[in-house]
Amino acid sequence: MKKIALLMDSWHRFMIAAWPIGIINELKKKQIDASLYIFCCAGNWSTDEAYNEGEHGILSLPNFTEFDGVIVDFSNMHSSQTLQTLIEQIKISGIPAVSLQRQIDGFTYIGADNYHAMKLMTAHLHEVHHLDRFWLMMGPEDNYESNVREKGIRDYLKENDLYLAKDDVVHVDFDYQAGVRGYHMLRSTHQELPEAIICVNDNQAIAVCEEAEKEGLKVPDDFAVTGFDNFDKASFYMPRITTMSNVREKMSAIACDCLVDAWNGKTLPDEIYNPVDFLQFESCGCHTDMPDLRERLKTQVVENIDINKYSTELLDLEAEMPKCRTIKEVAEAVDEKLTLLHGDAFFMMVDPKVYSIDQTSGKPGSRENLTSNFCRGRYPLQMEIVYAREGNKREREFEGQMISDIFPLLSLDNPAEDYLFLPIHFRESSIGYIAFKNVTSFLDKQMYFQTAVIIQNRIQEMYREQTFESTTRRLSLLYKTDSLTGMINRSGFIEKGEAFFETNHRRGKQMFVVFVKIDSLKQINDDYGHKTGDRVICDMAHVMNELFSRDAVCARMGGGEFIGIGTFLSDDDLDDIKDSINTKTIAIEKARHLPFKLSVSIGSSVVNASDNESLEHVVKRANDAMYEEKSKHGH
Repeated sequence: MKKIALLMDSWHRFMIAAWPIGIINELKKKQIDASLYIFCCAGNWSTDEAYNEGEHGILSLPNFTEFDGVIVDFSNMHSSQTLQTLIEQIKISGIPAVSLQRQIDGFTYIGADNYHAMKLMTAHLHEVHHLDRFWLMMGPEDNYESNVREKGIRDYLKENDLYLAKDDVVHVDFDYQAGVRGYHMLRSTHQELPEAIICVNDNQAIAVCEEAEKEGLKVPDDFAVTGFDNFDKASFYMPRITTMSNVREKMSAIACDCLVDAWNGKTLPDEIYNPVDFLQFESCGCHTDMPDLRERLKTQVVENIDINKYSTELLDLEAEMPKCRTIKEVAEAVDEKLTLLHGDAFFMMVDPKVYSIDQTSGKPGSRENLTSNFCRGRYPLQMEIVYAREGNKREREFEGQMISDIFPLLSLDNPAEDYLFLPIHFRESSIGYIAFKNVTSFLDKQMYFQTAVIIQNRIQEMYREQTFESTTRRLSLLYKTDSLTGMINRSGFIEKGEAFFETNHRRGKQMFVVFVKIDSLKQINDDYGHKTGDRVICDMAHVMNELFSRDAVCARMGGGEFIGIGTFLSDDDLDDIKDSINTKTIAIEKARHLPFKLSVSIGSSVVNASDNESLEHVVKRANDAMYEEKSKHGH
């Protein structure tokens, strides 16, 4: 069975469901023995280019040599580097490639005839309605389709000696609010109204009509307005929007047929244009009979009811996320809460490094730290299966396994089936992806990007929490650790020594404290340098660690002072420890060939379980005993 890869860089977070729907319908209609793998991202959604790079990571997932053909929609892709990388990889694979809505060298281009459609639209306004003064509201300046549409308009105007000033054109985004902004941008630079405003799509056209009405203006009496795409909203609006009908499902069906032709050895054309229908309605001044829209309104009502059901599931999922403490729990919540959207299978894969917190650089929770451990804009060679469900069965035997490819685990067995792949990332760093099986019929609900974002946000929150906890532990350890010797310091002894003291006191055990001080350390530092003094301190730390077992606690209290606390066995045992300290001190002097006599002063104290004495007091007695011995040594 053939495998088709569909790569989609969606407009913001609006998934163009028409592409996979048209392909799946064509596979079913013509009984083509092929399945569809959809790799979808929103790589132009954020103003943070690093975030967009992370979205594009999902497009690096397919190994194109494992596919039999590829269909791409890169019309909204802003990153030239990502675009060129993907084009090169596809060309190297040697598989037939079709591009929707954007001309790419070496790919068969399929798109609406935007150029001639807009020339026709402009000609209608000029030749039928005798309009000469135009404003243009186009899409982003780097959008291929918008540029072609604008060229069609400009060429017609130039051919007919119609003038278009620089401030007669604005470039904004494709959504309604962008249309509102574009209208006011045009109004702010003109005192006179135009005779027509040509918009790049229906969203903008409706926004223009609404804003004009707020100013007491009326379309088409004060000026005409046209759109493009024939969205449902254009049909329901009053006045109905003059527009071009561009059926995207037909375009992706043609793309599917092109791949079949290539498989059958046929040479593909460089370009195929999908015919558009010019729909002339009231917004340009044309008068047509109003069709019965009740059937379309019924469909719209039912769709809105469905959207409410799906939105409720997403809200439930979002409410469940704070309860999830592991990535597996996140995946389980997704599969449990999305009963309408979870498809015939659901998988989640992650970079195993997401489980390990490496705090070698960056501040806790900082962007640098959050992304430094992962692959940038691509996936690692090995991914871990966090969650696996096929049909109604949880495939636990796969969970925890490592995979290096989506196949054979996510291979489709039947024609006209599909898998949807969506990215999970921390800004530019790809940390995982989710895969849903046979969900094409639900894509127009526009819920899957939101699902991926909910998953992504919770995993990111958990990672930040774990990173912060790890950093806190490390800082706490540093605070309680002597940097020179690696022993616990005074702060560490207060915590661990107190815990040791209280535990053994409850158990009814006697304990001892030994206090050790290197004699004449200041003189050693002054005469032989701090490097020699530090070496002596480290040697004594080694002696203390050797003599005090794991069931005891010893620490460097500062300078040349050390302390140890352990369970008391006998006076002889305690004397052996003090004798060993003195013996090992003499051994250090000889082994190091020190030019001075190395000695220590030692004091000790013993506390009985029945004594109502604090550790602080027991330490003071040992310290006093040490100074008493020190005075005997004449130090």
